[in-house]
Amino acid sequence: MDFLKRGFNSTIRVIKKNKGLFFVLIGLQLLLIVLLIFVSINYQIKIIENAKTVIEPLQDANFDPESIKEGQPFMEDIVPIYKGYKSMVRYIWYYVSWLAGIFIVLNGSIWILTQRLFGKKNYFKLALKFLSTSFVLLVPFFITAYLSLKWLLGLQLEVQNFSSILQIVFWAFFVLYYFILVTFAFIDISFWKNFFKKIYSVGIKRVYYTLIVLFINLVLIFIGLYSIYLTSNEEALFPLMILAATVLILIMVLTRIFWIACLKEIK
Repeated sequence: MDFLKRGFNSTIRVIKKNKGLFFVLIGLQLLLIVLLIFVSINYQIKIIENAKTVIEPLQDANFDPESIKEGQPFMEDIVPIYKGYKSMVRYIWYYVSWLAGIFIVLNGSIWILTQRLFGKKNYFKLALKFLSTSFVLLVPFFITAYLSLKWLLGLQLEVQNFSSILQIVFWAFFVLYYFILVTFAFIDISFWKNFFKKIYSVGIKRVYYTLIVLFINLVLIFIGLYSIYLTSNEEALFPLMILAATVLILIMVLTRIFWIACLKEIK
């Protein structure tokens, strides 16, 4: 477990040497969370509103096969439903696009600047590695997941079976995100050959060490989230909730630095 001790010492050392950049990272992390919350609330409201324009008229629709055969229409006017559906799909794409943009720009900037804590590195090369690994890992996964779910919906599976398949997709995404985190820890490596060798060595060959670091970070983040939950139930605890949110942001910045520092110490 010496790598954890060396990683912890490295985390403290780089923060002390780059206090200004450390506070910039805290500010960017705060901006990232605020933007994600704002965009999510804004578009989820619009998506739900348009979903209602589709669902509510369908509740009064004519589902009787006999009356439809006799000439009674399924609905008096289907145009509002079609417009609501098209609008809902449009807002879903807007929502996904905003999330992708925030991930690339803000989350990418945070990872790149975190790497800068460990020494002067070329911004362009760091950005290229971040974009390349994100594209190579995420795009095929989401395309495959989308096409698979679309195909499964067409099979009209039972709810229980469909739920099991969704769980498989979730765990597949968890494994994928693990490898994304590993690759982000080494985007400072210049040569692609060494980059892939390091990912294999740390992410697969010595996965038991890497998972220890991931577990520590997830526990710390969970504690931060749970603290916000505990202080959000009563108005009297609002100042404590603000304090808990501040601590969570600090934890997210520190765990990212700790992640990179520890993975660099795994030999």
